[in-house]
Amino acid sequence: MPALLNIVLLIYLLPAVDGTGYIQTKFREFVNINGQRYDGTCCGPAPWLWGSRKKTNCGEPCKHAFVICMGNVTQSSSMSACEYGSKKTESVEGNKITFDDHIGYDENPLKFPFETWPGVVKLKIKINDNSDSEEQLVDRVEYQYNTRDLRREIDAPVHDVTLQGERTRLDVELKVFCAMDFYGPACDLYCKETDDVTGHFRCDPVSGDKICLNGWAGADCLTNIDDCVGHGCALGATCVDGLGYYSCKCPPGRTGHTCQHEVNECSSSPCVNGGRCKDASNGFLCECPPGFAGILCEVELNECRSAPCLNQVID
Repeated sequence: MPALLNIVLLIYLLPAVDGTGYIQTKFREFVNINGQRYDGTCCGPAPWLWGSRKKTNCGEPCKHAFVICMGNVTQSSSMSACEYGSKKTESVEGNKITFDDHIGYDENPLKFPFETWPGVVKLKIKINDNSDSEEQLVDRVEYQYNTRDLRREIDAPVHDVTLQGERTRLDVELKVFCAMDFYGPACDLYCKETDDVTGHFRCDPVSGDKICLNGWAGADCLTNIDDCVGHGCALGATCVDGLGYYSCKCPPGRTGHTCQHEVNECSSSPCVNGGRCKDASNGFLCECPPGFAGILCEVELNECRSAPCLNQVID
């Protein structure tokens, strides 16, 4: 097959997905114990209302907004190096926040797709305060994550991570997993269960290897196995190949799954008038009593027809 045709076929077979896998980040709890920004000032009213903002304990809660940047570990800590995506959340008020399935109005967890798993990524999070008209830095945290053992979402392990910054603490869950129908330690093996003209197989849940359905073989499970090889059909029966099974077409007079039984044609008592049935191969014979004849002894004989009596004796 020409190389160009191979490429076209591959594009046709692969589904339209965001990537072969996902890096998932779920926020659990955030604490800014003193309610301070990175420079030590308090969130809240301007200085001319309350005096200096630099206090040990601030009364006003900050309005925290989170900027999440998922980058490659080979890059710096720059928030502009986000090869696998970035997300800025709406602000959430409070100096201690326990997250449910949302971060403000944004869904929690956040998912960042990748096409090729690099083995190592760097999670970078910038926390800002939106109490004033201009955002003010509260803290920065980052975490390096590496693994070479990626799995399906249902089987992927969850890593609990505590990110400790200068002013804050953020507890998150990290999970890296393959997208649906992708397998392998790098999520680079595509397998989608099918049973049609493109193949007849299911996918190994761990490796993603194709496992042919019963009756099929070959790389894409497109070769119908001849189940009649070594069949058990007996006594002149014809083997009929099926998908994962065979059946036996019995010759006249035989029955059973493998035609192993002879049909007893005398079981229906076909002989009449006292005739005795004798089973035969693919048939039967009726032994008729005196005075009867025919295949079933159905004919009563008239012995006088031959005029056997002598000397005018009347039959």
